Amino acid sequence: MFGVTDAVPECFVTILNQYITSTSDAARQAMIYRYSGEEPTYTAWEWLLANRIMLLSASAIFLILLLILLLTFRSKRMTAKALVAEKQLRHLTMYDGLTGAYNEAYFRELLQECCDRRTQAALVAVNLRDFKYINDIYGPQRANEILCCMKAILDREMADGEFFCRASADLFYLLLQASDVDTFRTRMENLFTRISTEASGSLEGHPLSLYCGAVFLADSPAHSASANLSYLMVALARAKEQGRNTVYVFDKTLYQEAQLRYYIETHMHEALASEEYQLYLQPRMNLHTGHIDGAEALVRWKPRDHSMLMPNQFIPLFAANGFCAQLDLYMVEQVCRALRSWMDAGLAPMVISVNQTKSLFLREDYAERLLDITGRYHIPPGYLILEIPEGLAYDNIEALNQTIRRLNGSGFRVSMDDFGSGYSSLNALGKIHINELKLDRIFLADVVNDTSGTQREVLSSVLALARKLGIQTVVEGVETPENEELVRSLACDYGQGYYYSKPIPAEQF
Repeated sequence: MFGVTDAVPECFVTILNQYITSTSDAARQAMIYRYSGEEPTYTAWEWLLANRIMLLSASAIFLILLLILLLTFRSKRMTAKALVAEKQLRHLTMYDGLTGAYNEAYFRELLQECCDRRTQAALVAVNLRDFKYINDIYGPQRANEILCCMKAILDREMADGEFFCRASADLFYLLLQASDVDTFRTRMENLFTRISTEASGSLEGHPLSLYCGAVFLADSPAHSASANLSYLMVALARAKEQGRNTVYVFDKTLYQEAQLRYYIETHMHEALASEEYQLYLQPRMNLHTGHIDGAEALVRWKPRDHSMLMPNQFIPLFAANGFCAQLDLYMVEQVCRALRSWMDAGLAPMVISVNQTKSLFLREDYAERLLDITGRYHIPPGYLILEIPEGLAYDNIEALNQTIRRLNGSGFRVSMDDFGSGYSSLNALGKIHINELKLDRIFLADVVNDTSGTQREVLSSVLALARKLGIQTVVEGVETPENEELVRSLACDYGQGYYYSKPIPAEQF
């Protein structure tokens, strides 16, 4: 038997060597030929040792192939996840999460393409009236059902080339094919009816009211999505002011308003720095003495590159964006400057009232800022009456009185302006510690137009109550000698109106 091993005992090796040396070469050669043809026999361990290189190579190749397979599988899995994530991200960048409609960002992209082509279409904004009420009363779930129902209805209404999005809350933007206003209005009214009928089911029959603004792209002065959406918001705001289910189309008048609004917003700070806001004064007649001994400060805007702007053109916007606070302090300074120039010229100063906005009046440092201005011009605070809006009295009376006490302690006086223009309360009048009550012109107009005498009794009662509370009174809107005689007979302290003078520049005053 012929075998291979590396574990032969030494004594056996000696015996083999002796045996080999005792045989002839021919015999040894014959033995080799004889046994080399036989298959060697191994133990398991011997076989492993004999084939270890081959086994190691095969194992390495198997591991490499397995690793390649695992890496390939992992790569495909990651690619699949990346595709899913990309799809989800694309969905988020294009669609509204609640309704599934396009979102505003993607709508803007599509709209810009239409603006570039000057598409014969109408850009529309549709809104629900009192959606906050629906949300509060019926709950967010019902409100969301209405929005999803609106989306489903709009899906059915869209023709080829039309699209829409949910911009925010209950606001939807639409791009509709439209060539004439009348046909467009009819279509929108039918759409309102459909939405109101179907969506109101979530509110157990509670009627829905909608309104919309629209801009015809072909007629629009702008060529950008952003500008047209700005015009759209102007039209939507105008529609909101009108009755239910209103359709308001942006026109030349609204375009001029939008241009003016843009001019005001972009120039208001520059105008303040360059003192384009001018001080105008309207005299107040002392009805006890028959002399003018006071005035109200009013603002006019005289831009260098624009025609004169009146307060009703810019004050509402300033009140909304918070700029009134800066303008009011500026006007206090203009009044102090005028008083100082009169005093330096040897003229007797007089009391001037200045309008003050709500946000400014309730600031912690308000009195200190006023004193800083009067101190720089060496003006006694008693020459200034600070006029606050009527609505301020109904927010926090205690905070209001605290501010008034601080101002009175510094020498300023406080007047409630336009009393009677809102929801005036005689009860609140007894709680606030104002120094002066200024009655809106509507009081006097109602007395003049009332033949029954009821409004006269109301005005008389208000003036009498003010006298009992030690509050000075001013009636606005005195336009005729008869008006003056009426307010004088009711023992009002001051009259103000065009009968005495319209507002005029401080220099002319």
